[in-house]
Amino acid sequence: MTPSPQDGPVLGLQDSQVSHIVSDGGDLRLFLSAAHVRCPVGWFKEATGESEGYLAPVAVIFRQARWQGELAWAMGRLAESELRVGEQRLPGLPLPFKCETPVQVRLALANGAVLEIEAEALECPLSGDETFTASLAC
Repeated sequence: MTPSPQDGPVLGLQDSQVSHIVSDGGDLRLFLSAAHVRCPVGWFKEATGESEGYLAPVAVIFRQARWQGELAWAMGRLAESELRVGEQRLPGLPLPFKCETPVQVRLALANGAVLEIEAEALECPLSGDETFTASLAC
């Protein structure tokens, strides 16, 4: 189940930008304003010469979630992340992604906030309306 960049885009939570998080009827929705991705060259029409960049917008949905940490402070750049699906530690999520396996995630943001999430399932759909940007450098 280890994702491979040859298969399609892979979301790496670390270095992604969290815009906000919403608790919704037992689910926790993490909204990324810039999701750090690796993808085969040409996978996105904007990725003609790049294999790494940012995709926006992207939502990561934790089903039947429990968490520790303040949701209001969980925004900005993800400095560190650890993701476990079942017993397997994943370096990233192939996109789109959906599993009905329990997951554990630890997110440490650059602002010092830490969020630990346990969920019964995980989903990261793509709508087709996302935009790929090779770099966010100013």
